[in-house]
Amino acid sequence: MAKAYYLYVIECVNGTLYVGYTTDIKRRYQEHTAGSPKCKYTRSFPPKRLAACWLIEGSLSDVLKCEHWLKKQTRCEKLRLIKSKEQLTVGEINAIIAPGVLMQENSDEYS
Repeated sequence: MAKAYYLYVIECVNGTLYVGYTTDIKRRYQEHTAGSPKCKYTRSFPPKRLAACWLIEGSLSDVLKCEHWLKKQTRCEKLRLIKSKEQLTVGEINAIIAPGVLMQENSDEYS
């Protein structure tokens, strides 16, 4: 069953790029900035900004595959995706791991 998920990248104050997914990007980003106990990494290294966010229409399995793929990318590759505002679906993730998953970019709304 298809559901809407967000795959996101947070730039932390220490310069690292944190990758995660959620069904509610506003709530999840607020949890990261508030230092919620659910957010272990960003409690130690708070968010500087929401660097990128993509809407994924698919199953939980699809979004977990996408998150895994994005986490495996190098810092340079992640920065390229953030700067290019490239949609991850067609050319990159669908062909590699999740055929049929539709993604749309939804970046800069909460930066």
